[in-house]
Amino acid sequence: MFTVSAADPSGNTVKRSVTYFVRYNLTFDEATRIPPFFPGECVEDGDCPSDPVAVPYGQAIHIGVVLVDAIGAPAPVEQSQTLTIVLVTKEGAEEHLEILAVLNLWYDPEASSYAVDLCVEGGYKLEPGLYDLWLGLADGRNLYQRIEIQ
Repeated sequence: MFTVSAADPSGNTVKRSVTYFVRYNLTFDEATRIPPFFPGECVEDGDCPSDPVAVPYGQAIHIGVVLVDAIGAPAPVEQSQTLTIVLVTKEGAEEHLEILAVLNLWYDPEASSYAVDLCVEGGYKLEPGLYDLWLGLADGRNLYQRIEIQ
């Protein structure tokens, strides 16, 4: 938030405070294998898209994001991006959600990207089932994608 105060020659004053957010442009690196991954943000009432992206069991899932500022420069390395993995089970029409992991995306300086690998040796393994993936960005956004490992 920043505040601006002004006064005119007659002594009238005005003061305005503005809250602003630094948002980075987001692209996925060339290795991200599930297009269209993370199509957008959930709206405030939690109405997220629920059509899952089908992923064959054992297929590597690489999620790599590149954050750039308004002039196209990579965002600072100090930024922290996370991936939250939620197991979705259903009983009738009701869904039960269980957070399985919150993973930090590692920074690759050569690609200027933050990445995580799922379902691969050395990565986080997912069994067949329904999962919600939440990509948490340092600028406060959370992007959502539902996947089904088949």
